[in-house]
Amino acid sequence: RDGRSDWSSDVCSSDLWSVRPTPATTLTPHGRTPAMPRLIRAILAEGPNRHSLVEIPAPTPKKDELLVKPAFSGICGSDVKILAGQVPDIGFPLVPGHEWVGEVVDAGANSRSWIGKMIVSDILQNCGLCAPCNRGLHSLCESMVEPGINAQGSMADQMVVRADKAIRFPDGLSADTGSLVEPLSVALHALERATPTAGRDVVLFGAGGIGLLLLQALRLYEVRSVTVVEPLSSRRSAALRCGADRVLDPADGPIRDLWGTTNGLEPHLAIEAAGSLAAFNSCIDVVGKAGVVAVVGYPPASEGTTAIDPSLLVRKRIDVRGILSPAASWHRAVELLSEGKIVADAILTHRFPLDRFDEALALATSRDDGAIRVLVHD
Repeated sequence: RDGRSDWSSDVCSSDLWSVRPTPATTLTPHGRTPAMPRLIRAILAEGPNRHSLVEIPAPTPKKDELLVKPAFSGICGSDVKILAGQVPDIGFPLVPGHEWVGEVVDAGANSRSWIGKMIVSDILQNCGLCAPCNRGLHSLCESMVEPGINAQGSMADQMVVRADKAIRFPDGLSADTGSLVEPLSVALHALERATPTAGRDVVLFGAGGIGLLLLQALRLYEVRSVTVVEPLSSRRSAALRCGADRVLDPADGPIRDLWGTTNGLEPHLAIEAAGSLAAFNSCIDVVGKAGVVAVVGYPPASEGTTAIDPSLLVRKRIDVRGILSPAASWHRAVELLSEGKIVADAILTHRFPLDRFDEALALATSRDDGAIRVLVHD
């Protein structure tokens, strides 16, 4: 859920009205003033490009839930698009934030052993009962609750998550690294779907947070080479630092033509992680015969749609595979970060406190100053 958009509690439930700012206290019919709820700060988006730091009622964990104080939350490409109203199936009001690490500060009666521990959490709080869930397709759950997507997210002083979705974050690892567990899980799931082939070549479009994690995870598959296509020079440099064999600028011409000057073999796998229709079309064009196109990025609604010539898919025998959400890759993501197999500091570029969220979002949107993953902290 990342990429360029311009290619050149009870509060945890889906009861989203409950995250609105608290109204003034009024008298009950019996004349008694009700107790004021405990309040926390949160970034509340009430419509496209309309968000502010407000106070909302603090969430209360139910018996199988955890109350978490987020330590670091990442702003990814999907957050930028959501807050701009560029993701049609996500509504408002919403407290954003789904890439986070935090400390459990309270818990329901059945989950007290988690208190005091640093955790990350599988954000896919699926029902386990619908047809997709019964087929093991949890990311396609028909009653999905996702903090930061359709329930209160991590851009707040506190949030609630299900205890059965919690994953212990290892002691000794820098806490900000925990914000990469969710996007790394996305990257790992994407490669499970894309099935890279050892000894073959890959072309990867987009060197944002997801792209750089895909780049590093690809090495686990022993591919022969990875070429990264990215329009921003700062991100091309980051890609080289993260292990890219070569980088290309799409402004220099059609990628198929540029590929031929640097590598004689067509890529077996093309990955779209830029969130761009132009990048997707380039994937179709450059991938080799019997190749795979893996679509990870979310183009903004403002880009509209694109036309595909079906005969091209037939003649080249291309498989196009859509990737959605992290799926069951969380524990492996934590392991890779713990083992030092992911270069985190090339991705985590900027940090802002919650009360400077506007600055953080502006930087994540503009991608100035070499910004890749901009973090918000407590």
